[in-house]
Amino acid sequence: MRKVEKGNFNVVAQQDSLDEVGHLSRTFNRMTGEIKELIEQIKLEEKKKRSAELNALQNQINPHFIYNTLSVIKWMAQAQMADNITEAIDDMIKVLSFSTRSTQEFVSIKEEMEFIRNYVELLQLRYYSVFDCKIDVAPDVMHYRTLKFMVQPFVENAVFHAFVSHDRPYKLYICVGKTDGDDVQFIIRDNGIGIRQEQLHQLLQQEWSDKETMNSIGIGNVSRRLKLHYGEKYGVTMESTVGEGTSVCIRIPAMEQDPVSIQPRKEGLI
Repeated sequence: MRKVEKGNFNVVAQQDSLDEVGHLSRTFNRMTGEIKELIEQIKLEEKKKRSAELNALQNQINPHFIYNTLSVIKWMAQAQMADNITEAIDDMIKVLSFSTRSTQEFVSIKEEMEFIRNYVELLQLRYYSVFDCKIDVAPDVMHYRTLKFMVQPFVENAVFHAFVSHDRPYKLYICVGKTDGDDVQFIIRDNGIGIRQEQLHQLLQQEWSDKETMNSIGIGNVSRRLKLHYGEKYGVTMESTVGEGTSVCIRIPAMEQDPVSIQPRKEGLI
């Protein structure tokens, strides 16, 4: 036991007797064996974590180059008074900045929804304003924290797959507020073509999104992340009627964001 106390977990106590000392020795050996396995597991996890951090850093190099190049193009567009190009590039810079500025998994709801607003404006430019979007965020939830990129896959799915024809004015509505149970819920609702029930199940199992999309985060990925971080009580529910539209509800606990990361709200961002 003194050797184990000093960090030597390779010792093995004699366990050839059947009395209390033999029982104690067997229990002691089992304990030291489990501790050794846990230490090896932690070492392996730390190695994987360092490898993931390196990959994340490498993956940020290209976006940062694009970010800096777009900044130059923005100033060129401003010099030529091309306001629409300036606004589009500004939105793109903000989207890239949010995506690459850190690898943290949590952000404030204010930051997540500012990112969604910029992302939606880019989609409206790409699809020639084929849809209108309203974003309504209750002021009292702005400072709570949420998983990063939690809303974007559902917005992406609505625009890419629900708004497919031009027979009606499409609308996307995003609402964030507190529930009666003091949780926070995100509602993403569209009046698109709708989804069949079997497709809804497939979407909730989806690990990766389509190759043409902004990132590879799938709807099923978001659902699993929510349950892993918050528990089985929380997650994603989807309802849809073919020909009428789809409604998504994301429910998370109301958790305070780290005060250091909270920035003062600028009017007009949401």
